[in-house]
Amino acid sequence: MAKIDTGAKRTSIDEKLADFLRLESVGETSVTNAMGSQDRPLVKLVFQFKDKTYELEASVINRGLLAFPMIVGRDFLTAYKEVTNHEFGTD
Repeated sequence: MAKIDTGAKRTSIDEKLADFLRLESVGETSVTNAMGSQDRPLVKLVFQFKDKTYELEASVINRGLLAFPMIVGRDFLTAYKEVTNHEFGTD
């Protein structure tokens, strides 16, 4: 389960879930939110949605106390829009 958050620039995933899925580390990013600025690890995230495969870099954080282990950000929404626009000839 994941929550779509149009206010989030990047997708983020709970650190325990990322470890469980053995997601590949691809670096680090700086994230600024209401709590301030912090550096977070990045992982490569590959998933399917409506028969399409998407690759994203997701930031990793402890989301253990939150309702959803993953936040889907605008990075995915942009990728999804590009794919659907291409499919329907609305580029």
